[in-house]
Amino acid sequence: MSDDNYFSCSETPANFPTGLKLTDIAESSTSKLRIISKIPGPGNYSGPIDFFYDINENPTTSVHFNGFMYNLAKCYLCIPGVHKIAGETKVCDAELVVIFNPSQTSVTQQLPIMMCLPIESGIRMNPQSAKYFATLGTGITPNRPTFGSILQPKSSFVTYNAFNFMMRLSTTGTLKKCSDIPESPTNIMKYFICQKPIGMAVSDFDRFNGYLPRKPRPPQANDYTPLQQLVKPPVCDTQISNARYALLATRITNVKIEAPGSNDEYINPVVPNGINTDRMKCKPVRPRKNGGLRMDMTKDGKTLKEERKTTQDNMNIMDLRQLDPGIEQTQPTNLQPGDIERGLAVFLGILLGISICAVIGFLVQKFIFPNYLDVVIAKETPAIKIKLPTPPSFPKISFPNIPKMLCPKD
Repeated sequence: MSDDNYFSCSETPANFPTGLKLTDIAESSTSKLRIISKIPGPGNYSGPIDFFYDINENPTTSVHFNGFMYNLAKCYLCIPGVHKIAGETKVCDAELVVIFNPSQTSVTQQLPIMMCLPIESGIRMNPQSAKYFATLGTGITPNRPTFGSILQPKSSFVTYNAFNFMMRLSTTGTLKKCSDIPESPTNIMKYFICQKPIGMAVSDFDRFNGYLPRKPRPPQANDYTPLQQLVKPPVCDTQISNARYALLATRITNVKIEAPGSNDEYINPVVPNGINTDRMKCKPVRPRKNGGLRMDMTKDGKTLKEERKTTQDNMNIMDLRQLDPGIEQTQPTNLQPGDIERGLAVFLGILLGISICAVIGFLVQKFIFPNYLDVVIAKETPAIKIKLPTPPSFPKISFPNIPKMLCPKD
């Protein structure tokens, strides 16, 4: 493999050239990149080692690119960032570097993938990316975001073949020189550089940055002089021209993210391989001139979510007599659900209270004051009986015998 089809050690990390636009990079219309991340990692890390932390990401995270599957091998959090992307004048505050190895062998040997996600502190944060770095610690943290969910929506990547910059690590607290590393095809990686940075909280950046090894303070410096980082990520020794970068790099825009909580608008979080029904668009159905119905494809339809909202709004303001003249518009009643039950409960409660009071009164009268009624009757009975006058009697009145009057005897 020659220097004409990949960036050499002295050209790596391959920064996006100043003055070159992202649209100047040729787009591959046939390439498809799928990031599959359905289970979160445990959230623990080891390190720091020189300029990076070794993140324990979930091994089921994988990448599918142009018909080949790649499994996660390593995940690093590098501080500061490694690559300068399009539109930026310097590298980002940090960078998440994930290495994927081919999962199967083929006639054409596939290069390992190094996926790089630039990170900025305090900005460009979505809830998932902020939580992802906030839950990184020395112990295991449950319910963390998945790797795929931290990417920005509609993320695109620039891909090229280049030297593996992690080969320049050493055990002496310095980086190896490119001349110390022999050229070999096994040192070449397929880079995927995300062109939309993700974010982490400033407090998390300060937390990771504070643990990195520092150089000793110079003798002439005071106690407030910031300590310089002992080892920083490598930088390219050879400036890459715009023409060479555009020749070797390819832009990938067909990116699908299969992860719970992903910001990818094309993925349904419940059915990752499907399309969210709320984003499906409706087309109006119109009558044909010669009878029948047809779908009007001349106008851009609304999404199903928008149509449901419009329908609900129309139902709220609709006059029912417009729908059916036999339906009378009635005034809203003040009777609310539960009013009948509460009324019955009050009525039965009153009856129960009266019954209890009656029983208590009966028991008190019967067992405590058994002669209460006799005493009351005796007190209310008068001592002298008064004889009331009798009404006068009237004489008995008899009526004449009518038959005798009508038929006298001879």
